[in-house]
Amino acid sequence: MKLNKNFEFDMRDIDTIEMALRKKVAELSQKLIDGKGESGDLRAEIREMSELLARIHHQKNWYRPLDEIYVSG
Repeated sequence: MKLNKNFEFDMRDIDTIEMALRKKVAELSQKLIDGKGESGDLRAEIREMSELLARIHHQKNWYRPLDEIYVSG
């Protein structure tokens, strides 16, 4: 079987995935703070999800107008 390397997600899909990952990271972080579960395993899972969030972030094309002065925030 060959892997599909072309996915078609719209911005809402990506936003939903990011929110779910952030929620899971928050839950795992709270477990780590409360001392529930194996800390090494929790840290590894948090790191893996954080790296995935970073990869998603770095693949986005950020809009910046070219014909006018841009002020962020």
